[in-house]
Amino acid sequence: ADRPGAAVAHAVRATRGTVAEVLAVAPQREREAILASGARWANMSAASLSSIAWAKRYRHSSNNVPAYELFCFQRWLMLISAIKPLHLPEDGALMVLDSDILLFRSPAALLAEVAALPEHGGAHTA
Repeated sequence: ADRPGAAVAHAVRATRGTVAEVLAVAPQREREAILASGARWANMSAASLSSIAWAKRYRHSSNNVPAYELFCFQRWLMLISAIKPLHLPEDGALMVLDSDILLFRSPAALLAEVAALPEHGGAHTA
C-alpha cells in the first residue's frame, strides 16, 4: 500500500504561497507525519464507514483484483465523508491529486489553471 508521506510533503511544498490546503485521508498511524508535513489529516478508518453499505452491494466485473477495484470506488465515498466537516465555501473548488499525478504535474500550476477557468472565476480554490 502507498504511504502518503512523500507525496503529501511534496504537495504541501508545491502549493506553498497558494490558497490551497492539502488534505490527506489516511490511517491513524500516518496522522502525526501528515500533520508534521503541514497538511490536514482525515481519518481514513472513520471515513470508510460511510462506504460499508455500498461495498456490500458492489458486484465485481473487472479483470483487475476485486479488492483493488472496490477501493478505487470506495475512496470517492471516503473523500466525501472526509470533506463534509470542512464546510468548504459554495464557490470553492476541490482538486484530487493522486501520487501518480504529482509525478507529472505541479500542484500549484494545476491550481492556477483551475482558478483561471471561467466557472471558477474569483473562487476560493483549494
